Amino acid sequence: MIITPDNEPMKPGDLADHVDGPPVYLTEEDVKSLLASDPRYVGMVDTLESAFRDYARGNVVTPPQERVRLVWPPNAKVRPYDRDMRILPAMVPSVNAAGLRMGCQSEVAPGRGSSYTVLLEFDTMRPLAFIEDHHLHGVRSGTPSGIAARHLAKPDATKLAVIGCGRISRVQTAAAIGQRPIDSIKVFSRTPANREAFAADIRDSFGIANVEPVATAEDAISDADIVMAATNSHNAPVFDGEALPAGCLVASVTPGELDDATALRSRVVLTSRNRVATDYTPQEPIASLVKAGKLDLDAMPLLSEVLEGKAEGRQSDDQIILLFSPGIGFLDIAVARHTYDIATGRRDHAWKYGR
Repeated sequence: MIITPDNEPMKPGDLADHVDGPPVYLTEEDVKSLLASDPRYVGMVDTLESAFRDYARGNVVTPPQERVRLVWPPNAKVRPYDRDMRILPAMVPSVNAAGLRMGCQSEVAPGRGSSYTVLLEFDTMRPLAFIEDHHLHGVRSGTPSGIAARHLAKPDATKLAVIGCGRISRVQTAAAIGQRPIDSIKVFSRTPANREAFAADIRDSFGIANVEPVATAEDAISDADIVMAATNSHNAPVFDGEALPAGCLVASVTPGELDDATALRSRVVLTSRNRVATDYTPQEPIASLVKAGKLDLDAMPLLSEVLEGKAEGRQSDDQIILLFSPGIGFLDIAVARHTYDIATGRRDHAWKYGR
């Protein structure tokens, strides 16, 4: 196995001479360094859009329930769990990749969990990489919001609201900036220091002068064209859906952070029906609204279906669109392959797989 020499983070092309060599170990710092070559995640949005399109075509393999989850104490039902293991295998032929992600967390010893992706070459099933993927998981979780910004936001969208200031929100924000001419951003976190630091980071990183930390979530969303939400609210809605302006796009990553009004006022687009129907942790508020007969799970289009023209996305400029975005294992494998390809200098598989 190749390990980065001298603890120096890997840079794009460093593995160009090892395309057919032994598997590589990529650290968190390697991943951050490699992905820094595309700070707005434009290439990653392209990769995940291709993967979603293959999902709609039936060319992606995942387990029927898409993930295995183990929690401690046994039969615990409310997040956060004391301990949590998630295992997500997938095959994604369009990027010549297969593998599995295993994420483990401990609330008993915060910060002592682990998160890895084992990446395989689909053609041969030989191992390509063993990747520390806490950072990469944030990219997998946030980048579908960039696809939504590309295809589901109003054509003239320029105003962004960000609810939550963690690593996933950072990816969502960067991906939205990469897809739309964002010129105004309002940022809310329950912790003033966090929202101020996040706003300063976005101003400095992307050269957008008008980035404002605000005191309430409703202030943030009041005139937004796009609302990005990724929080650790644990089933406490983070804003009043009645305050959403007409025509906005909402992209939500974490179950339980939205209220019923947000879902009921929106055209809901899902990344996965299976996750809503079968997930160990209920994907709220959608799961309860489906159970109550207020939403029809089968009538809500999948993002993959919208991308392939099998379902409508935005139907009018004043329609509120909600991308409800539970993660799926094939996305972990796609982002891992994308990162590995940056390291090897091979970013495009179209020559072989005809995407």
